[in-house]
Amino acid sequence: MNRIILEHGVKTSVKIDTSVQQPVPQAIPTFRLTDEINLYEVLPILGFTIQESTELIHGLDKSQATLQELVEYIADQRRQQQYNDYTGVAITPEHITALKNMIRL
Repeated sequence: MNRIILEHGVKTSVKIDTSVQQPVPQAIPTFRLTDEINLYEVLPILGFTIQESTELIHGLDKSQATLQELVEYIADQRRQQQYNDYTGVAITPEHITALKNMIRL
């Protein structure tokens, strides 16, 4: 197709709509490790999808937990990812970074 365009001298242009605003990244709130958090609110902020959030909440068996409990659970899930039979939620380095940024000392 590029060859045909070059042979016939077709010129194209692209209009860019500058009125569309890019979404503003959501600021990550900070919590102490002992703070009680609502997992339905926190997990999407960490970058988990709704389905992944639901699976993690089901795995923790509660929707309210301390940040320490969430950190321990995610660390355990991350360790289990090393095994071929892991079928849980994929914990990425971006999730870990976001979780570290959420911890207030």
